[in-house]
Amino acid sequence: MKKAFRIISFIAALLGATAYIVSKFVEDHWLISSDTNLIIGLTYLFTSMKFYQLDVEDKEEEIEALKARLAKE
Repeated sequence: MKKAFRIISFIAALLGATAYIVSKFVEDHWLISSDTNLIIGLTYLFTSMKFYQLDVEDKEEEIEALKARLAKE
């Protein structure tokens, strides 16, 4: 699941960059609309947040396991 959030976040970032570049060269394009940019931006923010949230949870679990192993020694 964590990898899926990372991939979706990356794709949203690429779409956002593409929309920015297209907006500099094309006057009227569906990718330039504010609604599309808002959805792409929110998708990027949400998926990045969930990815890092899961990453922190994994690291906290690993820290707890290491602390338990250290306490046994």
